[in-house]
Amino acid sequence: GDLDLLYGPELQTAGRASVVIRGTGPAFGFDFSSPIRQMEARGPFADLDGDGDLDVVNHHPRLNTTRHGASAAVRYQFGAGLVGQYGLLPVVGARGPVRVGLPVATLLRSGRPGATGVLAVGTTPAAIPLWQGTVHLVPDVLIPVTLSAAGGIGEVPWSAPAGLAGLPFFQQLGLADPAAAQGVSLSNGLLIRVGL
Repeated sequence: GDLDLLYGPELQTAGRASVVIRGTGPAFGFDFSSPIRQMEARGPFADLDGDGDLDVVNHHPRLNTTRHGASAAVRYQFGAGLVGQYGLLPVVGARGPVRVGLPVATLLRSGRPGATGVLAVGTTPAAIPLWQGTVHLVPDVLIPVTLSAAGGIGEVPWSAPAGLAGLPFFQQLGLADPAAAQGVSLSNGLLIRVGL
């Protein structure tokens, strides 16, 4: 709710870069120690970084910053998966502002249509070689999943309680897949930190 200071080239300049100096209170105080550089561009908008504001989606995505520092949410895909049937590589991602009390969904994409498996969730990262792939976490919870018969996609809806704010956790999808090495395909890893 505080006013920020924005400066940069004139409004008519295409693809202009601006700098935001965060406001620190109602008395026109500003935090000059950590300016935030941001690009302004035209294009479709979506919340790419899960912080609750709209980011520009085009050839060069531009992230706005509504929440930053310790209160910011984090969504980060990492590591390699293990290819399955038809050369499909399962992918795990997330949709929604990853913040306390708001609806979020873990997105499951590019799996074998109709496949069953588990979404592993844990608080400890790992790099465990398994089935010619890598397990990217030590699982604390295994959630059974079934992907759609049309498209091989799914999602697991959830919302974070206040007790998870600031805590990182990891997710990875494992699917039964007869065409994959050892009959299993694996997704990338997904790091999530719940923001305020």
